[in-house]
Formats: sequence, structure tokens, C-alpha cells
Amino acid sequence: MNNLHDVRGRFTSRKAKIRLWVVSILFIAITLTLAVIGGQEVYLTASQRVKDFFAPKVQTVVAETPEPTDMKDWVLWKVGQAGIDKYEAYAIVNCESRWNSEAINHANANGGNGTDLGLWQINTKYQPQVKLSCSLDWKCSTEEAIKIYKKRGNWSAWTCASIVGLK
Repeated sequence: MNNLHDVRGRFTSRKAKIRLWVVSILFIAITLTLAVIGGQEVYLTASQRVKDFFAPKVQTVVAETPEPTDMKDWVLWKVGQAGIDKYEAYAIVNCESRWNSEAINHANANGGNGTDLGLWQINTKYQPQVKLSCSLDWKCSTEEAIKIYKKRGNWSAWTCASIVGLK
């Protein structure tokens, strides 16, 4: 036995005990550091292999925007698809019918200027190509309103265009 150990093999010196603890802690720290560094590489390699395995195969898919079911959403969606400003269309419909697809305005009828019908208040005299049933159907009248807008290039066919500042 040396002078650091007693008969049972235990350290007798306080300095020796501290040195052993320091060396042990350093050994553990170095071992853990190496394990973490090496483990990161192994983990990254394995996780990349899993990602590659489950990665979707490259396909070119052109997803169409689903057609909305709500009236306002559908009207604005359809107008947007036609390349017309949705905010302007919203202002026109809100001013003309307050989004009432069954609105009828007979105010012009007595003067011989027809009747305004439906969501877009399409006039029977100035837009005779639009059937009455279409004027009162919000999908059909929206498609007709888009045609009228595109033909004129603006909202001038609607009285509300000047009211909302689009004329």
C-alpha cells in the first residue's frame, strides 16, 4: 500500500479524494461531449433517412380554389376570378341591393326606364339580354354583371358607381 490508501484501499488524504473527483468529473464531461457530438451526427443521418423515406414524391399538382358556398364569398370569388376588383364589386352590390338577391326596385318603371332586379339591380330596359329569372338568381346575375362590366370596362352601368366614387 502507498501512503494515500489505508488497509481497506480507501483514500486517506483529502487532496487525493478531491483529485479523484476532479479527474472523474473531467472524464465524464469529455465522454459526454464526445457522445453528444458523435450522437448528433448519427441522429442527423438517421433522421434524414427517415425524412427521405417518408418525403412525398415530387408531383406537379395545380390545385383549384374550391368554390365557396356562401353568397357573398361566392360573388367576390367569381368577380376576383374575372380580374375585377373585389372591393369595388362589394361596394356596388352593397349600395345597389344591400346583398338582397331578391331586391326589386320599381322606382324607374313609371318613367319608362325599366325595373332594377336582384343582387346587382340589373335594369330590365337597359340590359334586356338578361332574363328576369337570371336577374333574381345571384349566381347568374353575377356572371351577367361581370359581362356588363367587361363590355364597358367600368362600373358605369350601375347608378351606385357614382355614389361610391367609381364613376
